[in-house]
Amino acid sequence: MPLKTPSPLRYRILQPADGRYIGLGMFATADFDVGDLILQERALLITTQFIPPGPNGYSAADAALHMAVYEQMLPACRTAYLSLSNSFPSEQQEITGILNTNALYIGALPGYDGACGGVFNDISRINHSCCPNAVFRWDLASFSGQVHALAPVRCGEQIYLSYVDMCNPRKVRQQLLLDKYKFHCTCASCMLRGAGSQYSDLRRAFIAAQAAEDISERKTDDDVLAWTSNPALPERMLVDAAEIWLAWMLEERVMEERLCRVVLSRLCKAYAALEDEEGVKRCARHAAALEKAWIGHDGGWLAVAANPRNTLWWGLRTMPRF
Repeated sequence: MPLKTPSPLRYRILQPADGRYIGLGMFATADFDVGDLILQERALLITTQFIPPGPNGYSAADAALHMAVYEQMLPACRTAYLSLSNSFPSEQQEITGILNTNALYIGALPGYDGACGGVFNDISRINHSCCPNAVFRWDLASFSGQVHALAPVRCGEQIYLSYVDMCNPRKVRQQLLLDKYKFHCTCASCMLRGAGSQYSDLRRAFIAAQAAEDISERKTDDDVLAWTSNPALPERMLVDAAEIWLAWMLEERVMEERLCRVVLSRLCKAYAALEDEEGVKRCARHAAALEKAWIGHDGGWLAVAANPRNTLWWGLRTMPRF
C-alpha cells in the first residue's frame, strides 16, 4: 500500500529555540485540525521493542542489531539511524542505546506475538509532552508509522507525542521519563505548581479511574434508554455529566481512547434523544476526527453528523408520553 504523507511535507525538523530540548524537534509548517495526517513514514529499523543490557552493558542481541545496522541497512538509512539521540551513551552499545531511546511501540506483527518497536527517521525526532497535540499509530496495511493531530496544531508550533501514560501523576511521569529517557519534562502540565498541579493530577486520576470502570457501549445504551424513559430525571443529566468528562480530557490533553469513545457516543445519543441536531453534529464530527487519529478512518461518525435524525435515538426523550 502506498504511503499517504501529504506532499510537499508540512513539517520541518529543527532545533527548538526555547532551550527546553537538547536535540531536534518537529515543527508544523501548516495548520492541522484534529485527525489530520501529519506524516506517514516507514521505519529505519523494526525489532523487539526493548533490548535489555547484559553484563558490562552488552546485550545478547547486540550482535544481531549490529549486523542489521552495519551490514543490512542502506548507507543513507544507517546514517539517519546513527544520527538519532542516544540517552544511554555510557551504559549501552551505541546502536542499542539509539534503539532504546527512539523506538515507538508498534505492537505484535504477523508471525511474532511479542511487543515490537520501530525507529523512524523523522517520527523518532518528535519530542515528548504530557499534554501532546499528536498521536502515533502503526498502520500494518502499509507497514508504516503514522502521526495524526490529536489537537489543533497551528503553523510554527512544535508537534509532540507522549512517551508515557499521561494519566499518571506528575511525579510518576517525571520519574518514568528520567529513568527511561534521562530527561526532566518541562511541558505545560509538568510546569504547573501548587494547586494547579494537584488539580491536574486529580483530573488525570479521575480519567484513569473512569476508563477502568464498566463503560461499555451496552452500558451506555442502557443508561440512555433508562434516562429517556423516565421523565422525572433531569433533562440534561446525561449530557452535562458527559460534557464535563470531555472538557477535562480536552483541558488536560489526555484523550483516553476508551473513555473518549464512550463519552462521545453517549453525547451523540443523548443529544439525538433531545432532538438537538447541532449537538449531535458537533460530537459526531469530534468523534470522527479522533477516530481518524486513532484508527485511520472516521469509524462511521461522519454519516451520523451528516444526518443526525436518521438514528434510533432521535426524539426518544421528547416524544409524547401517555
